[in-house]
Amino acid sequence: MHSLIVVAGLKKCNVPNRYVSGALIPAKSAYVGLATARTEGSWQTESKGYQFWVSTDSNGTFTINNVVPGVYAVHGWVPGFIGDYLSNVLVTISPGT
Repeated sequence: MHSLIVVAGLKKCNVPNRYVSGALIPAKSAYVGLATARTEGSWQTESKGYQFWVSTDSNGTFTINNVVPGVYAVHGWVPGFIGDYLSNVLVTISPGT
């Protein structure tokens, strides 16, 4: 299971290290996006509405800029890990934020 955590406004993506300790490690070069699709994996086939994607840095941190106002689900996937991630919390972007 992937995790997406927000600490003091800093967004970070982590994945479990199942081979060494089971602890969460930064998801380097993961892809995190906002999409109107509401089910896991549906961002791949659901093309209605906008999608905004970024890649995480070497610490797993990311920022998504210039998002059109709307209500989005947070999706993500990490190269080398099976499956993808869907947050259970929707993100609302208002004009001017």
